[in-house]
Amino acid sequence: MSPQFPHRRKDDVRLSRDLQLFHVYRLLSTSYLFLPVLITFFVSRGLDFTHIALLNTVSAPTAIVEYDSRDNVFTPTKGIYSETSWLASREALGASTDFERFEQILLAWHPLPHNVTIGARGNYAWSSTGTPFFLRPYIQLRGVPAVRYQGDQAASIEVEARWQFLGRWSAVVFGGAGTTRTEKNTFSATQNVGSGGLGFRYELASKFGLHAGIDVAHSPGTTAVYFVVGNAWFRP
Repeated sequence: MSPQFPHRRKDDVRLSRDLQLFHVYRLLSTSYLFLPVLITFFVSRGLDFTHIALLNTVSAPTAIVEYDSRDNVFTPTKGIYSETSWLASREALGASTDFERFEQILLAWHPLPHNVTIGARGNYAWSSTGTPFFLRPYIQLRGVPAVRYQGDQAASIEVEARWQFLGRWSAVVFGGAGTTRTEKNTFSATQNVGSGGLGFRYELASKFGLHAGIDVAHSPGTTAVYFVVGNAWFRP
């Protein structure tokens, strides 16, 4: 009697292949940013019509180095994601001014016993003189309003623990801190802030490891609620 082997569905083979493709290393992927920025303003007080004026134009080739070993792109339990980018805007390419911007993002996850996953996110960004305000580095943390803390340099780190304690349900706790620094000739300034919070997740699709839920985060003067699908640091 010939031995019987379990049948492996085509979907399972395809999923296994896709998971293997998550382990990616891309050297010098490139992109290009062309961004004319418009501002609307009232010509004079009391008038009911507006003018459109060109505020700034960014024309910047961008080089990106990316590494990805996550076991799941939605809600990882192990692996590393790293992204390094360098943007250079040039007047010769149609930009309003010359400037550069560098950013490094590093994400990591590690499984622990009792269905606990530890994750960490680190971010550092730097910009040169002449960088438009909307591209200047800022602290990126849950509970901290975006672009509230900006500077020539910004760094932040956030740590998260997720415990899948009952079936598809998980509890989440997280906390982090960030800092910015600005230097202008004889002037320098530093800003620091911390934040933290709690949340929960429900596993929507166990086959794909997709979790969703809500986080409540707090920092000095601010409390925010986030609806999370996948993970709070999602990178495609």
